Amino acid sequence: MLAGTTIGRRFTLLHPVRHDLAGIERWVADDTRLAQRVNLDILTSARADAARNAAASIAKVRDARFPRVLSSGIHRDDDGNATYIVTERPRGTQASTLVGADPLTPAAAATLVGEAARALEVAALEGVHHGHLRPAALMVTPSGRVLVTGLGVDGVIGRDTSAAPTEAGDAAALAAIYARAVTGADAATLTAADVPEGLGSAGTSLVLAVIAGDPPTTLAEISRTMGTADARALRAAASGQRASAPSPTTPSPATPPSVPTPVSAPTPPSAASPSAPATAPSTEAAAPATASPEPATASAPGHAPAEERIEPHPKDAPLEMLDEIVADQHARRAGGVWQILLSRLHGWFPRSQSVTSALERARERANQPAPFNAGPLILGLAVVAIIVIAIVAFSTLTTITAPEGYVPSSPSPAYPEFTFSPEPSPSASDEG
Repeated sequence: MLAGTTIGRRFTLLHPVRHDLAGIERWVADDTRLAQRVNLDILTSARADAARNAAASIAKVRDARFPRVLSSGIHRDDDGNATYIVTERPRGTQASTLVGADPLTPAAAATLVGEAARALEVAALEGVHHGHLRPAALMVTPSGRVLVTGLGVDGVIGRDTSAAPTEAGDAAALAAIYARAVTGADAATLTAADVPEGLGSAGTSLVLAVIAGDPPTTLAEISRTMGTADARALRAAASGQRASAPSPTTPSPATPPSVPTPVSAPTPPSAASPSAPATAPSTEAAAPATASPEPATASAPGHAPAEERIEPHPKDAPLEMLDEIVADQHARRAGGVWQILLSRLHGWFPRSQSVTSALERARERANQPAPFNAGPLILGLAVVAIIVIAIVAFSTLTTITAPEGYVPSSPSPAYPEFTFSPEPSPSASDEG
């Protein structure tokens, strides 16, 4: 397909970007109806119809950690038909740039895998599983949130078998991602000597289970092992990668060309028509969504630039502040002297089951929310009540009140009014 082609009457292709699955050709497109940039995936795989059905089925999953499917359909023109799926274009950094030769901090790795597991638990309740989890399917937003991309669709396109994805498969894939994130090496090549210190008993046990080929089979076990999320640690790891990465606007000459679609071959620049081809009819199923616009990125003809890291938008600042507040509220406590002592003993005796169990119980107690202490509240209310009662009693005692119906028995005598006269009053002797 050529840049400028209109798909589904509302999506205009802008430029291709690289996708790690061979059966998907990804384009950045302009949604003219919603005035936003979106990801438009043209499915070149033989399982395109099954992938489109999977995309329609994930619409019932309601979780902000999954980019929503906006539209899907079949584009028809003179060259043939092309199945496409349109999704939100999230802002952030792919975890494939974070999970590499340099290990992540235990907190960042646990947050990445734990949040992905919690999101997939929500999807599993609706009977939907990913099927092809890998670092490229996870994305970290500028605020440190984790997004899971390719739900359902990547499992159809990327799997070698037609068997349906399962929760056990997703749990094993997340465990392998965690092992790679904390060690910097592929899970298939790890040994017990490669397990770093500082993972804690739960993290160490998970990596050893991956090495032994016995990973967890449920997403709940993964999320419980990873513990409370620390968005600040993951945000710091993603910020460091963005700071050290080259500018995404210049495509690398070594970038492989995009996978050609079977419906139309790429036209050389010299033979390309100056005008965009006419809009072709399409069968389309759309859903409303909201995303942030982003500037277009030019690419060299015949090459697809790597997936660029998109910088945060100013309107995302309130969400970042909210994430920082939540991270502060859920920050893990360091624990007391007993937990520190157990951690040191666990470092000396990592295979001691009793020490491991005691350390795990100490961590759970340290991070368990305490019950509400009503003592200070009750004491305060009692003091206020006593003060109010004392004030009312004192005012009652100092106020003289007469009983109801009281009539005095001896009314006070009425004295005559005093009158002034210039003449003296007659004395008693003058009276006849």
